Amino acid sequence: DGRETWDLYGAMRRHRLRFLYLNFDALGLAYALTQERAYADRAAAVLMAFARAYPNYRVSRIHKNVWVERPTDTWCGRIDGWLYREGLCVAKMLLTYDLIRDSGALTQADRDTIETHLIRNSLAYFSNYYERKGFLPCDGIQDHGPCWESIALAGAILGDEAVRSEEHTSELQSHSFIS
Repeated sequence: DGRETWDLYGAMRRHRLRFLYLNFDALGLAYALTQERAYADRAAAVLMAFARAYPNYRVSRIHKNVWVERPTDTWCGRIDGWLYREGLCVAKMLLTYDLIRDSGALTQADRDTIETHLIRNSLAYFSNYYERKGFLPCDGIQDHGPCWESIALAGAILGDEAVRSEEHTSELQSHSFIS
């Protein structure tokens, strides 16, 4: 009857992504424990696909057909309209990347793509939210752990100095969702 405001296609995308990312780090851990390249190769293929797609995901309100320019509260996000779930997904991707990046499964061009389109982009996305709202916003404090984990993982992968550098700050400001 047209009265529903939730996004069916967004919900389906979210469930497909959730199925993928919930145990995605198991591939990275399997590679780290066994050094079997097949695990790293599978993880690398998913990471590359996700890195190419992630910057183009639009920010939406959870369970609504409402698109916003940038997250205004924790009930907005690229993955499925919730910053918490985005943090979960990105943290799993970054952890897995860290575990396989020196495996040989990724070329230097692949690593550059992942670091630019996924790591730096997600770092800018989360950092901008917290720069506007503060690191301890009162809206759903329990929902912020995975986002903070993503920021910490990005800092560890890129190197703390890269995260704090003025060059990186100006790069973050060039993203369209940053005012």
